[in-house]
Amino acid sequence: MAHAIIIIAVVVAVIVIAVVVAVSIAVAAWMLLPQPTYNLPATEQLSITNLTFNGNGTVSVTMRNRGTKPVTITEIHVNFARANLFSTVSPAWNGVVAANSNSTQAFTFAWTNGTQYAVELISSQGNRYAYTKTAPASPFPTHFLSSAVVFQD
Repeated sequence: MAHAIIIIAVVVAVIVIAVVVAVSIAVAAWMLLPQPTYNLPATEQLSITNLTFNGNGTVSVTMRNRGTKPVTITEIHVNFARANLFSTVSPAWNGVVAANSNSTQAFTFAWTNGTQYAVELISSQGNRYAYTKTAPASPFPTHFLSSAVVFQD
């Protein structure tokens, strides 16, 4: 009877060792095999994060592109009126917001105190990004701005 217990213990030990070795080989093979690569398409993920009404007749638009490709803005609308995006002062803005970056651009617009404005940016892909904000009730002092966009007539 004692021999039978010893034999059972040896068989169980051999089985446990075999299972541990098999699992170790499987894990090693899984780690060493090439992992699948996913080539996801580049995306636009632009958002307007703020509008600033400046005292010099301009509105600054702050944008965030969380996408994996640059976003090219081809049109800008304020309260459904199209603005000319490329009539800018020095330095001119090319309309591009780089991938995974922020950008603040100013455009000329004679805004009225206390009035709500809807700004919509349209990308070269046809995506639309909108933001609405009410202009302050009182005017601000003039600020230095790096670029501006003016409305078309």
